[in-house]
Amino acid sequence: AASGGTPTQITFPNRAQKEDSHRWPVFLPDGKHFLYLAMNLSGAKVMSSIYAGALDSNEKHFITQAEANVAYVAPGYLLFYRDKTLFAQRFDAKKFELGGEPYPVLTDIQYVPRIQRAVFASSGGGVLVAQKASAESGASQLLWFDRHGQQVGVATKPGIYGNVALSPNGKLVAAES
Repeated sequence: AASGGTPTQITFPNRAQKEDSHRWPVFLPDGKHFLYLAMNLSGAKVMSSIYAGALDSNEKHFITQAEANVAYVAPGYLLFYRDKTLFAQRFDAKKFELGGEPYPVLTDIQYVPRIQRAVFASSGGGVLVAQKASAESGASQLLWFDRHGQQVGVATKPGIYGNVALSPNGKLVAAES
């Protein structure tokens, strides 16, 4: 917010590229740059994209195409959702460049297409929590995973969860139920 409490818009959707919403911002380690999803809610058949922006300028760096929110994980990885899969890929947060090939981390996680949000969260310490999709009742369970995609614990009892967030130390998970 600008001084006086008036909100300030940092990014502006590019209508020529059929963007009509920018969502799910996450800060990069420098505290000045952030990642966000540029998406289309009007039904146009265009793939949404992840961009890097800055608080003090209108710079905009294309990162990759994705279908949902993004997360940055130290020491230099992006987590993003595409083709029903959560991927990890090396990311240089100073040059805003991906390196190597994307690595599939998890499949079959909950995805809400109407708002283009995959239900996962990560901490700065490399802990990942994700909600597994359920085709039957909508009920699911939040599970803990290690860096190799192996389940290492159960975070919640089965239920219907949304807006998952992980504490910075990676030890607590919060979700709307």
